[in-house]
Order: sequence, then C-alpha cells, then structure tokens
Amino acid sequence: MGARIAACLAAAGVTVCATSRHRRTLRSAAEIIRAALAEPPAGSRPASPADSEEAAARILLTTDADEELARADLVIETIREDHADKIALLAQIAALARPDAIITTNTSSLDLAALADAVTGPGRFAGLHWFNPADLVELVEIVPAPATSAATTQTLRAWMLGLGKSPVVLGAAVPGFIANRLQYALIREAYALVAAGACTWADADLAVTGGLGPRWAAIGPFQSMDLAGLDVHLAVARALYPVLAADTDPPDLLAQLVAAGRLGVKSGAGLLGGYPPQRRAALAARRDAMLRTIAQARAPARPEHETTGSEQTAGAVTRKRHPMDPDEPFIRKPEATALLIVDMQNDFLLPESPVAAPGGLELVPAIARLAQRARAAGAPVLFTQEAHRPDRSDFGIEAFFEPIHCVEGGTGIEIVDGLAPAPADIVIRGKRRYDAFLGTDLDIVLRLHQIENLVVAGVCTDVCVSATVQHARNLDYRCLVLRDATAGTSRERHDAALLCLELVFARLETIEGACKIVGWPEVT
Repeated sequence: MGARIAACLAAAGVTVCATSRHRRTLRSAAEIIRAALAEPPAGSRPASPADSEEAAARILLTTDADEELARADLVIETIREDHADKIALLAQIAALARPDAIITTNTSSLDLAALADAVTGPGRFAGLHWFNPADLVELVEIVPAPATSAATTQTLRAWMLGLGKSPVVLGAAVPGFIANRLQYALIREAYALVAAGACTWADADLAVTGGLGPRWAAIGPFQSMDLAGLDVHLAVARALYPVLAADTDPPDLLAQLVAAGRLGVKSGAGLLGGYPPQRRAALAARRDAMLRTIAQARAPARPEHETTGSEQTAGAVTRKRHPMDPDEPFIRKPEATALLIVDMQNDFLLPESPVAAPGGLELVPAIARLAQRARAAGAPVLFTQEAHRPDRSDFGIEAFFEPIHCVEGGTGIEIVDGLAPAPADIVIRGKRRYDAFLGTDLDIVLRLHQIENLVVAGVCTDVCVSATVQHARNLDYRCLVLRDATAGTSRERHDAALLCLELVFARLETIEGACKIVGWPEVT
C-alpha cells in the first residue's frame, strides 16, 4: 500500500520520503513504484520514460527518515494493523515532526481515539484511509478523531482533491469506516449464499464483476435505487431484509483456510484455487486495467496535480517548490495577461434561479470596474457563456441532479445587467460543461492573443471556476484567482475550492493585488 501511495504522490509532483526499518521492504517498494510510475492512472498525461524518471527521483527510500520527518507537511503511517506498534510509531513521529505537520494513519479497523492519544497536538491527527492500489482507486476516506480540528480535515480534503482523488469525510469514526463496512456486508452475504448451495465462489464473483460492480461504479447504490424507483426498492427490501445473513462471526471455512496457510495470492492459494505466478500477474493486470478504464470514464481529462503525502513505515513529505509559491516569480510577462470572467449570467446570479450562487450578484460592480481597468491596459477581456440544449442532452450525468439552467434561447443565458461585454470584448459561447476550455475555442483565442496569464473572476468557485482553472494550469496558463471577485455554491464550498486551487493550480489575490501585479491602472 505505502509504495503505491508514494507513487501516486510523486506522479503529482510531490517530494516524498518512504521509510521502513527493513531494506528488503524498501527494495520491494522500489520495484512497485517503478511499475506504477510507468503506467499512470487513466486521464493523466502519458508517462514517458523521462516523466517516470523525474517522478521516481522525487522519492527518497530510506531506513532513517528523522531529518525528512522534521521537514514534512504530511505524514502517512501505513504499517500493519497492530495497535501497540501503531501507538509506538505515532508517538515517535509526533516527537520528530513539526508542530504544524499533519499526521495520519491508514488504519481502517483500529480505534482512532486511542491512536490519537499517542500524538502530541491531537488536533492535527486524523485517519486517511487509502485503498489498494492507491494510485488507481479514487476513493480516500478522511476520518476525524475526536480531537481532530476542522482545519486538518479541510486541508486533507483539499490535498486529496488536488491529487485527483474522491475524498469522503466521515461525520463519525465508526468501526470499519464506510467502504469496508459496505464491502464486508456484501462478503458476509456471499459466504452465506455459497454455504447454502445457492452459488459457487466464482458465481458470486461474477455477480459483482458482471453486474453490481460496473453499475455501482457508474452511479452508486443509492442513485441506482433512485433510478429503479423507491417504491420498487421498498418492496424488495421488505422481502429480502428478513432473510439476509446476520452472522456475527466469520465463516468457519475462512478460519480453516487461514489455519492451513491458504492466504490467497500471497501464499499461492485461496478461495478460488491456486495462484501460480502467471495467474497472479494476470489477475493484478486485469484489476489495474479495469480501474484505469473506470477512471477514464469518470474523469476523461485529469489535470496535473501537486499536494503532499507519504509511505511505508511512516512516510514523510516535503512540498516541492512550484510556481504558486509566494517567493517564486509568478507573472513573468504582465503584458501577456487577460481577464477571464466565468459564467456571470442571469441563471447563476439572479435570486429566483435554482442554481444562483449566493453573493454572486453582489460581485457585479467590482467585476465591471475590474473589466474597465483591464481594457484601459489593453488587456483582452473574455466572458464565458454557458448554454445548454433545451432537451438537456448536453448535461451528461448532471442531468440526474442539476436543475435546468442556461437554456439556449432563454434569458437565463444572458450576461447579467451591469456587466455587458464591450464591443472589443470576447464572448466564449457554447460552454456546455463545467470546464470553459472543453469543446470551446477558448484556448485558440488565448493563444492567438499570445496570452500566458489569466486573472479569473466569476462563478461558481467550486464548480466552473475550479474546473476551468485546473484545465488552464494543465495548459500552462498562470492564473490569479480573485478572492473578492468569485463566489461559490455556498460559502463553505467557495472557501474549500479556493484552498484547493491555491495549493495546486493558482495564486489567490484580491482585485487590487492582481491589478498591481499585472499593471492594470485605476480608472475613473
């Protein structure tokens, strides 16, 4: 697990220290890391040999990580599930790490409250549960311990989003968290079905891989029920709940297999027979290929990311310096800057709209003055204008949960009063999805004007602004996102989106700060 976490982080541009007490563990980790970096998740940039070598060079494998721990932003403990060992290691980490470093454990079964007692400053401690293979599975569970601070939880979530993960923050640290409880409920029923003679081990696997798995990967169990109809769901639940397995002990067969040394792939034999090397390799390859396919279907254009993370016995990470760091030159050619105003349209701003951004309408005067300053400096001013077909055929999966908005031919599509584009301004029409670059001529227009930098204002920070800025960063544009000229679908989501953008994709500025950087003058 730890090796593939390290590979995931390094591929995103993070400097990682992976440490273990045993050199043989580090040798094995090095092989796993090399293989993982050679084939990044679907949606990432293709991995050239140079890319892989550059990412691998960001990882230090060592048996002595004291100095790296003292510099780390984030530590991820991934040792085996032994309470005493974890307590001892977490205490050692807490003594060496900076007071503001976040310390996490990858446990999914041990009591977080008890583990937190080993950490000085328990507000910085949380569960950070990855899933194997960590570089391919999108889900990461963030589990606050009783004393975990809100800032720690929010920072971890932003870092995971920056990695392209799908973090879930638990409201309470229940045993097993979310995914393992769901998984073991299903496995318990599978054992019961096999024991009753209803199916074979292979049949149970096929029922998941050929039915439940693909469907749930697409829309999840609750959305599946919404799609099927809750009346049908209730009727089936009434019929099945009384007859589902309710065993409180693992099946005897499982205990017998473990006692006999049949531990699965790692021992060469398990529930579904033997696993010689060739079958073992084919099984892992099929799993990884399917995970990449799912990732591609869910996120076809995953951006380049940067965050912080770790590895093996205790992983220490030091953030890599990058162009968003305050002491690095950011806007190198101020004259190559454009103003990008995202989706300042009636449906996103007027209070009667079901998708209006709270506080968005209040931004209009400030953004209008900002546009005047950009025009006075000779900078291009661009407006994005979302538009959807009346039949919603271009909504994609959002058609299941987003209200109808910005329909072609309606008034909701229009730029809001008080912010009308000037004759020389550029309107990027026909934006169908969150990302203003996707399916539009935005990149072509920017390159035609030799633009390298974008000052970004508009709505919604946590949706279209974020998606657009992430794509812009992937295309090597440098973005100044304006704190006081953006609004999100809620204040909390706005703040979280800004944090994520600042960590990875952009520099945050005020209107005045940005105008000073790019040289846009005051206007009267």
